[in-house]
Amino acid sequence: MNLDELEARWRAGHILTSQLSEIARELLAEGHDVPAVRSLAEAGESDAGEARRTFERALRELGRGGMNASEAAMLLARGWAEQLLARRLSPRWATRAIAYVRFRGSADVDEALGPFTELEDEYHAVSQQAFARLRMLPLNRRARAEARRLVERG
Repeated sequence: MNLDELEARWRAGHILTSQLSEIARELLAEGHDVPAVRSLAEAGESDAGEARRTFERALRELGRGGMNASEAAMLLARGWAEQLLARRLSPRWATRAIAYVRFRGSADVDEALGPFTELEDEYHAVSQQAFARLRMLPLNRRARAEARRLVERG
């Protein structure tokens, strides 16, 4: 489990509190044995607030915990862009995911990821038209170009 990606998913709200015990068990299985992770893995169904605090402590014990929402959004967006370029994600799915995570960051994130929101709007409009799959081909090319730009911006 990539700890940076895990923290980014947490900061972006992609991890539910109810998932924290299972994530803690996975971390333990991978050798990330720190007190807060053990506590969270053993807690099961506990107070949501306590689980969030324990997970934050676990991140710190694992040498993480300093990522802000903008850094998280960009890390996730770049990961999806790389998967799009490697053809492991469809252009439409990656565009939608990046467009939605855009709102988790600050103005610089908004500027960097804005083109994906525009593309998502165009995908939606085209999907309502006849011959939608054919009309999406230019959008797919633009999505790959934006993904390349985002990855190279690094």
